[in-house]
Amino acid sequence: MRLLLLLSLATLAVVGRAQPGAALFERAVVIEPRLPQSSVYEVLEDRRGFLWFATREGLGRWDGYTMRTWRRQAFDAGSLPGNVVRQLIEDATGDLWAVTEATDRRPTGVARLVGPAHDGVRRYEHAHVRLFVGPDGAAWLADSLALHRFDAAQDRFVRVRSRLRRTAPTGGLATRDGTLWVTSDDGLEAYAPDGRARRVDAPPGWGHPTGSSDAFHALAEAPDGTLWVGGVHLGRFDRERQAIERVPGPMPVVQGYGTGLAVGTILPDATGLWLATYDGVYRFSFADGTFARHSLRLPGDIPTQNWVSALHHDRTGTLWAGTVWGLHRAAPAPPPFRLLAHDPDDPNSLGSGIILSIHRDAQGTMWVGTLGGGLNRIGADGRVTRYRSGPAGSPTHDWIWALASDDRTLWIGTGLSLDAVDLDRPSRVRRVALDAGQDPHNPEGAQGLWTDADQTLW
Repeated sequence: MRLLLLLSLATLAVVGRAQPGAALFERAVVIEPRLPQSSVYEVLEDRRGFLWFATREGLGRWDGYTMRTWRRQAFDAGSLPGNVVRQLIEDATGDLWAVTEATDRRPTGVARLVGPAHDGVRRYEHAHVRLFVGPDGAAWLADSLALHRFDAAQDRFVRVRSRLRRTAPTGGLATRDGTLWVTSDDGLEAYAPDGRARRVDAPPGWGHPTGSSDAFHALAEAPDGTLWVGGVHLGRFDRERQAIERVPGPMPVVQGYGTGLAVGTILPDATGLWLATYDGVYRFSFADGTFARHSLRLPGDIPTQNWVSALHHDRTGTLWAGTVWGLHRAAPAPPPFRLLAHDPDDPNSLGSGIILSIHRDAQGTMWVGTLGGGLNRIGADGRVTRYRSGPAGSPTHDWIWALASDDRTLWIGTGLSLDAVDLDRPSRVRRVALDAGQDPHNPEGAQGLWTDADQTLW
């Protein structure tokens, strides 16, 4: 007999979740050995849920079971132009774009992996560029001279307009109002949909302590529309003043570098920012303006092990951090458990504390079968409805061994029979006739149930 302690049912949807700013990183030991190489410069989740990893020796795509790899192949124009993959974006058509290099600081061009299968690879000879998705969903790139938009009909990037600054770009972003933003070591540039353009210079004191650079490396738009910028410092764009406003208060002291915070990626959410830096992952809180550091907890305490080169928040809530030393992940903490038990004095408790079966139906309702306490239905509000054997419309037995469902029916396996509940009318239980060859004096009941993809009950 399999006895299960029922700890958490439909209440999982309403019990407290982990705080958004909490993260405990661990080595991604399942995925990392399958990467093309362990230095991870970018992580992207595509529209189908595949995870892409840009590394020093090619591009990897993880489907949850296997890693597919794209690399440069000599004399093959249908392969990547270089193996060092620095940046990834996905456009509105599902094509994946990559900026590649042959070696550090030796660019080889841009690659387009044609979706949805990404079997075909096209090459485009653009060096020292940053890719971003434009307001129209197309792939755009910025180089040191101009902004370009990809034209699928011509299969090339078409120059749209000249840049205000003739310096190498460090980032690009299209905000929801249609403005195109480009960062460089000299500051920001904004290109509005109406054709107007403006420079936004670094505020006083933004640069390195030595005054060697005013670098900007990260741009992100928060859910409330605020534009956040990162580099040696962290700041936001003040739309009224048309200027960058530094985050007030002291910045974290980065250990071992002397180059400031060095924010490379910003991931905003409703309560704060996740920041990829030279010194691990930081969390900036909107509520109190504080920074919390999350070390990657690697052995050896080598400073560069906390140099985070990639940061991504996937749809499951997992936070991925790539470094030159490997891949790390921080899974969301599970919600706390709530114990639902049997209380003879509480009709809103389970009919019995011995659980034989648990099932969630197509409508999201939880059903619990017990030993001697019949069937229990857990509503979305957490209230319990008991179904006990007895008159017509009730289960034939109070031992509920198995539960299964299709789109319309909950199937109930008891010690004496097969019962059913119509999900649209869950107040009544009906009996289902089994094989007529059964001995009526020794019924076998239904102790195991399963519905397949064709809605067939087994």
